[in-house]
Amino acid sequence: MGVNVISKYSSADKSELDSSILTTDTNLKNTFYSCLELIEESAPEFMLDIKCHTNTIVPIKNPSVKAFSIDALIGAIYVTPEEDIIDTIDLVVHENGHNKLDKLNEIYPLLKPDEKLYPSPWRKDLRPMEGIIHGAYVHLRLNYLLSSIQERYPEYENRISGRIKYYKNQVISAIETIEKHADLTSYGKEFIHSLRIWSDKGP
Repeated sequence: MGVNVISKYSSADKSELDSSILTTDTNLKNTFYSCLELIEESAPEFMLDIKCHTNTIVPIKNPSVKAFSIDALIGAIYVTPEEDIIDTIDLVVHENGHNKLDKLNEIYPLLKPDEKLYPSPWRKDLRPMEGIIHGAYVHLRLNYLLSSIQERYPEYENRISGRIKYYKNQVISAIETIEKHADLTSYGKEFIHSLRIWSDKGP
């Protein structure tokens, strides 16, 4: 629906994004333009990820749900555009990360069948192990992006530094739960080992 448009984002003509951002509201579109521009300027590899794994951004307005994506509609993300550009970037990259991991998991399953539920750093209720792996992955990626933005644009530091520490603690807790309880495939073991290394070395 918009994959070709996203892939051409680096061009100066922002109208190319129109069919990827499903709204006629110019202000909403500009919010997402600014968000994608800051991502590309700070960490081009994350913009490449968006080009590869998200073809449609659907603005939503729901006080109880800020953003979501659906397994059956991989490639679409539903995002509430926030006043703070960092919040919007957080939501977009978070949901794109889910899309990417869903695609990976289709080709290289990470988990053996498991119906048990486990403690999650992101929810009060117990969650399936797949959700905890997703949480660790998307928040670890976010920390790398946020760190890049903070390094390039120090004026965002007071809006980012606390978030990085908060996510870091959540990721560490999630990886510990995964390493202790997850029934991983051989692919899953390699994946979680890489997450552990990435977490230990990163912000």
